[in-house]
Amino acid sequence: MVNSKYINDFTIMSVNYKDKKLLDLNYRLTKRLNSINLVWMVIDNAKDSDRLDDNRFQVINGVPFVQKDEGSRSYHDGNALNKGIQEVNTRFVLILHPDCFILQPDWINKTLSYMQENKLAFFGVPCHPRKYTSFRYFPYTACLFIDISKVNKDDLNFIPEIDEFRDLAKLKPIELFKQWIVSKDKGYIFSIFMSHVINKILSHVLPVKAWVGMSGDTCERVYRKFRKISKYDYVTPVWKVNRKFITKLIPDFMNEIPHKDYISQTGFKELGYYDVENEFNCETYIWQNKPFCFHIRSTNKDDRNELLKKVEIVLKEFEK
Repeated sequence: MVNSKYINDFTIMSVNYKDKKLLDLNYRLTKRLNSINLVWMVIDNAKDSDRLDDNRFQVINGVPFVQKDEGSRSYHDGNALNKGIQEVNTRFVLILHPDCFILQPDWINKTLSYMQENKLAFFGVPCHPRKYTSFRYFPYTACLFIDISKVNKDDLNFIPEIDEFRDLAKLKPIELFKQWIVSKDKGYIFSIFMSHVINKILSHVLPVKAWVGMSGDTCERVYRKFRKISKYDYVTPVWKVNRKFITKLIPDFMNEIPHKDYISQTGFKELGYYDVENEFNCETYIWQNKPFCFHIRSTNKDDRNELLKKVEIVLKEFEK
């Protein structure tokens, strides 16, 4: 169990866009699985009837929406997280997407204990590997626990790097080389250069992927800043993917499939639990050989009400 002096030193932080029902389901599930009072902050990015009016949550006005060529929702979300993190007054904070449901009983105690015992600054779910353009081997904002005693809040920047990445990706090799000389993160510029090489040459002769881990999406800045200077850990994504022999020979930075220790072929069903992945085609994660959470991600408006009904039924299976 977590030391009692930390039991009320924990905040959950989410962003609302059109997620009132998901937040309601997630709050009720979290309350049933944990025996502590919840402090749940919501940065409300919604408009009009989609805005959150619920006294269970600490609601903060969101940030303006700005239309961009790519990643408008990600920028909207990242700016809201930047605003919210400055309002957190507890040692521990969990950034949680409304559609990411943590399933283990007493998970708040378990995760905070694990972080304290292992002196972790970050813990959570990594980007699911089926989206190969996302960074790997570090937790991200679908479910990201942070020990703020180990990081400076002002260094936590959740604004995506999509614009910067697109500008760099357009540069010719010689211009990239000049950027590499002056860059503080030379590995990042080198990765962009190698992705150019992969895209122009190798992808025509080998089953390799350009732009692996190079999406520049929300949490990319946190990943790049802290991955080498802070302790972190993450739960295991479930991905039942067939590994062809040739893919085993391809280096990780150009391989659509990450190394085998990063993923599990054993899912909820194989562990004797409800087959959530098959039900929703969602992202699932395990921890300590048990289901940890599932992440639904975006849904079409036409499917939303029916999906929410299914989610509520599935959550009741995990509450038994």
